[in-house]
Amino acid sequence: MPLLDQAICSAEWAAALDDADLDLSQCKLSVLPAVRGDARSVHYPPGRELGADRVINETLAAELNRPENRDHHRVAVLGEASDDERGRAVFAALLRHELEHARQWEAWRAVPVELSCLFDDVIDVLVGEHIEAGRQLYRAQPNERDANAAASRFVRRRYHHDVIDDILASEDYVLVATVSPPEPLESLPMRNVAFLFQNHDVCRQIAERVGESFAARLERIAPAVRAAWEDLEHQLKGWA
Repeated sequence: MPLLDQAICSAEWAAALDDADLDLSQCKLSVLPAVRGDARSVHYPPGRELGADRVINETLAAELNRPENRDHHRVAVLGEASDDERGRAVFAALLRHELEHARQWEAWRAVPVELSCLFDDVIDVLVGEHIEAGRQLYRAQPNERDANAAASRFVRRRYHHDVIDDILASEDYVLVATVSPPEPLESLPMRNVAFLFQNHDVCRQIAERVGESFAARLERIAPAVRAAWEDLEHQLKGWA
């Protein structure tokens, strides 16, 4: 498939920034001709030193690490898409999805990301190498649900229902399937903690492998996160 026209990419980027209430001066977009893995988009927060990964190569990583780019929200999106409204809509959804992660960072810095990393460990225990089951669990966590909800609302407001129906019938359905808005950013850390708590015993077992409590792992993210976890544990004891 061809790359989307630069004018289309710029127009969708401007619209997505406006919808996310983010300024162009805060963000940098890289439209990619190819990616290194199965992910087609990614958000890199300000300040992070980047290296080659499943989306970007060494050359682009070095470019994004330059001083003039390093303090931006860096969004990389595959620009290869069908040359029609569906291709443009999927590209727009990917942009808005990643910009929701930028909004999450602006509100809470690394807290949601670090909680998501803990859930990656839980996924490994729950489903092992079953890729599709792991993907479904990953999408269910609050960070991703909110990002997909933001993408869905953005695209549904701007594209005809026939385009939406076409995407819903494809492997990209998750980008437009949500009909409710994202939950409030203010509740995101607590929702992450509650989501992890659904697998309380797994979390405990993971922490015990390295000789600590799961609460201690959460303390390194933020004391308030640990307090929320311990409050849930207290409530759990009340049900016993």
